[in-house]
Amino acid sequence: YLLHMDQLTADSHILIEPILNKKPHGFAMHGKKFNYGLMIKNIGDTPSVEFMIGDITLESAQGQNIIGTETKQFYTSRLNPREEKHFDVGEHSSFMHGLVRISAKISPIEKERRVACFQRSPSTNTHLFVKTNDWVDFFYIKSPQEIAQEIANSRIRFLTFSILLLTLVYLIISIYLNR
Repeated sequence: YLLHMDQLTADSHILIEPILNKKPHGFAMHGKKFNYGLMIKNIGDTPSVEFMIGDITLESAQGQNIIGTETKQFYTSRLNPREEKHFDVGEHSSFMHGLVRISAKISPIEKERRVACFQRSPSTNTHLFVKTNDWVDFFYIKSPQEIAQEIANSRIRFLTFSILLLTLVYLIISIYLNR
């Protein structure tokens, strides 16, 4: 685990996670409204500095030229170690699909302060350093084709299980009647 110099000189260490439809690193559906927010947690050993979170931007990480910027600013008071706070950014709908990059600017109230920003890897649950006073993470927006494929796959699984179950019942009845 390598430490970046910015981590060593930072006044605070903050983990930020995107919350989609009330789930950390959840997913959204193309063209449908979804609710999103941010979870901020002090992962340092001392109380954090006070800061504002703003310039929250959603943009395609797959080359689609679609960008959405939120103008709201959120104030975060000092957070004790392991304390967390949730902010509801609001409802959003997008015509982009696939991997989406979400980013935000962190502005300490005392301008000379520095906040080391981290993201949590949903697959390994580890905290990854992003940058000082800037944060970025990713989430996924499913396309209509992916949703249709998921529905078809679940129906195929159900039919396969039903056929297997009926075959077993038929075999058991056949064995029982042939005795």
